Amino acid sequence: MNKLGHVLFATFIFTFVYVVISNLMELEIEKILIAYFIFIVYTLLPDIDKNNSWIRKQLDKIIILLLIFFTGISIINNDQTALIIAGILLLLEIILTVIKHRGPLHSFTFGILTASPLLFLDPVYFFAGFLGVVVHLLADSF
Repeated sequence: MNKLGHVLFATFIFTFVYVVISNLMELEIEKILIAYFIFIVYTLLPDIDKNNSWIRKQLDKIIILLLIFFTGISIINNDQTALIIAGILLLLEIILTVIKHRGPLHSFTFGILTASPLLFLDPVYFFAGFLGVVVHLLADSF
């Protein structure tokens, strides 16, 4: 499924989930909008293993900018930590090019691992992120 298909399917599911959850919890509109944004990003996230996907192209741009930034910091300040971060980013880019599409990044484990940091912000955001990955997997099965 392409980006538009994933976003449309995810929006339909999010609307349904919101209606059910809004009857159980009182959530502020700001939290709902943030959760929707997280949900959409995580719906697209498993496709970072596909070289020509929209989310992968955005991630590649971000990684390149961060590589330039941390390499520059490392050179200017002789900062070993910045050099290590640049190395990790380069390793991530290499790993993403060799991972096969619909491999380990298309899994519940990936959803849990990538959504877990959101627990530090709010459990609602974790739920939105994890559900986004699940919806992606569901949409790919059609």
